[in-house]
Amino acid sequence: MAANFIDLARTSVEQGLLFGLVALALTLTFRVVRFPDLTVDGSFVTGASVFSAGAFYYHAPWLAIPCAFIAGMLAGLTTGVLSSTLRINRLLSGILVMTMLYSINLRIMRQGNLSLAGVPTPLDQMDEWLGSTSYASIAILGFLALASALLIGRLLGTEAGLFFRATGQNPHLVETLGRRPEFFVIVSLAISNGLIGLAGAFAAQEFGFADVNMGIGLIVSGLAMLFIGMSLIPRGGIAYMLAGALVGAVVFQFLKNIALRMGLAATDVKVVSAILVIAALAIRRIRSADASPHEVMDLEKR
Repeated sequence: MAANFIDLARTSVEQGLLFGLVALALTLTFRVVRFPDLTVDGSFVTGASVFSAGAFYYHAPWLAIPCAFIAGMLAGLTTGVLSSTLRINRLLSGILVMTMLYSINLRIMRQGNLSLAGVPTPLDQMDEWLGSTSYASIAILGFLALASALLIGRLLGTEAGLFFRATGQNPHLVETLGRRPEFFVIVSLAISNGLIGLAGAFAAQEFGFADVNMGIGLIVSGLAMLFIGMSLIPRGGIAYMLAGALVGAVVFQFLKNIALRMGLAATDVKVVSAILVIAALAIRRIRSADASPHEVMDLEKR
């Protein structure tokens, strides 16, 4: 029993750190600049497909990792341009890019599913360098998640970061200060989807394949991680907000893995994700019932 629990906890932490990159990315778009980005489902697969194609067809797995990040950035940049420059509805912009990415990802992989069996990946090589321990991947992904959180925190703590946060709170204020809020929206979308593309690249290494449908429902899972973290760490500054994203990702994966081990079919995971989002929102709504009007408005914005 103890061994099973340890294995469950290890797997959950490993997956939580991996998908914590998605939660951090959504923190930047959903919580900071208040942009409902639906590009996520597509840019995650783009990162996985770019990495897998680079490793499988061109035998350049290390180079494929930054390429996956750049590909994700381009996807987010496209959504930002469609929304901010062409004035297309924000939700529709994400849907359009996500739809285009489906065909693009098929072109990149040259098929719907690309296996990495027998292909040496950077994560495998780093596992060997660290002694092939069962916790090597946790150390690697933990470093990646922590570094990403620190970089985002550093960005939001600068003068430019103030404009990012003001863009979500009061874009008219940004305009009065002589800056264009559209610029900060585009940059945040590029950074966010770059992180998601990077998560896709490491997910392909973890799972051993890239599939054109592997990103379906990721936005719901990401929001579940985000809202769980917001419920567990409801107050605080930038550091608390980013820590909540990572904690929420680990807790979400732990709950999901418990459900799977209790006999829930893997095809029902999306239902669990949606239920967790609803539960987290309900908890926040109950908490806001006892809050002051100002606090309620803040909860609604967040």
